[in-house]
Amino acid sequence: MTAARKYSKDPTTKRAGGALGYFTRGKMVHEFSDVAFDMKVGDISQPVKSQYGWHLILVEDKREMTPFAPRLHRRIRRTWRRRRTCRRSTRRTRARPWPPRWGAPRPLRR
Repeated sequence: MTAARKYSKDPTTKRAGGALGYFTRGKMVHEFSDVAFDMKVGDISQPVKSQYGWHLILVEDKREMTPFAPRLHRRIRRTWRRRRTCRRSTRRTRARPWPPRWGAPRPLRR
């Protein structure tokens, strides 16, 4: 049984057994992140105090960040351009005067 399952007060953490998965520097609070990134694989930290309470950290694995693949990079750029174009066209339509120059719409008859 892991310490997280036994002692954690957070139900999500308790269920997961304390597993956080992979994260980048800056994703967690800096006290936690600094200690985690300074450790070697297989090390267990001393108790670490953060705004969320006390933590024990076990580093199971480390991965180097890989740059985006060129194909994915092109897809992200294309999506960004489409969104930017969409925003521009929305701004243009909002900028038109109301009521239109030909007059206000007539009320509906019943």
